Amino acid sequence: MLLTLLNGETARLEDVEEGEGRPSPWWRDAVFYQIYPRSFCHGGEGKPGKHDGDLKGILSRLDDLKALGVDALWLSPIYDSPDDDNGYDIRDYEKIDPRYGTLA
Repeated sequence: MLLTLLNGETARLEDVEEGEGRPSPWWRDAVFYQIYPRSFCHGGEGKPGKHDGDLKGILSRLDDLKALGVDALWLSPIYDSPDDDNGYDIRDYEKIDPRYGTLA
């Protein structure tokens, strides 16, 4: 999953097609940072254990990532999964794995 730019910008179709007088697409020079949420940062209640990273943990570190010059995040599996393949075997592309929290 590719998360929107940290500074709130989004890509427009006209930005993707380069041409005379058009700026190059934002992603050409962007710094991407891939996160495996399960092991990135625990932001929930209680003492974190091994592989207890979650969405709150990622949100808690956005300022640090922005300070590093990160423009966009690539989140490795965050969707609901039977977890037979470390989360890459997605069961439902519209449901966040409850271990990571919710989008609410």
